[in-house]
Amino acid sequence: MKNKYNFSVIHFVPDPFRGEFVNIGALVGSDELLEWHLRLIDNPKRARAIDEKGILFQVWDYVINIIGRQIDDYTESIENDTTSEFEINESWLNNLWEENQNIVQFSRPSILLADNVYDALELVFDQFIIDKPKPESARFRTRRPAVVAIKTAYKNASIGGENLKERVLITGNYHLELFDFAIVKEGALQLSHAFSFQLPDKEELSKNVRAWSWTVQDLRSRGGALKINSHDIEIPKNIDIEVAIISPTQENDDRVLKEATTAFEKNNVNWV
Repeated sequence: MKNKYNFSVIHFVPDPFRGEFVNIGALVGSDELLEWHLRLIDNPKRARAIDEKGILFQVWDYVINIIGRQIDDYTESIENDTTSEFEINESWLNNLWEENQNIVQFSRPSILLADNVYDALELVFDQFIIDKPKPESARFRTRRPAVVAIKTAYKNASIGGENLKERVLITGNYHLELFDFAIVKEGALQLSHAFSFQLPDKEELSKNVRAWSWTVQDLRSRGGALKINSHDIEIPKNIDIEVAIISPTQENDDRVLKEATTAFEKNNVNWV
């Protein structure tokens, strides 16, 4: 028997008067099962294309550090049988839809049936969100297995809760970029990210890797900051940076991988 889940799609609306928007993620959850999850797109290319005012980073900050933190706090309270500062439920989702009418908007909450919350998220992304390889490239693996591998490694090392932040916006002196994870405890201790070198659009992949590497180079030169709940946490120049990759297959051109690993080694980034 499938479970009932409530969901809402997250819109980035750079100009609310014009009304143009891009779906950048989704919230899915169940009051009955006491589980709620947030998932954002891996590739914000379409969102950047309509971001004429350069405000996309504000959206990431709000969704990741405000909404994401509320869900993290609630999930941790369920797992540890403690009281959460935030009450996450259908009413909470409804309030997000009603109250957010600016550059971040949420679709009217709807219901779907799925075996589990992860399948529910997949269904929402399949139907409403463009964030997948083209059909002809289905044989290529995205970076998601590497993201899961990093998170599993942290879990196995008992790193989580308030010490593990996901999809964090990192700012250097000249560049800013999203990283998949950051470990924080009285400061930033480690950053990590995932890449897949099996994706078919090599030019786009190369551009993404270069943009990420420029931010790392910026950090190594001058340090930087990550933003959590509107507060900046200093990132030291010598912070540990780890990368997990999906290696190219024998069919793939590995020139982007060579370009990336050269940048990793130059910037003292450990990769596996």
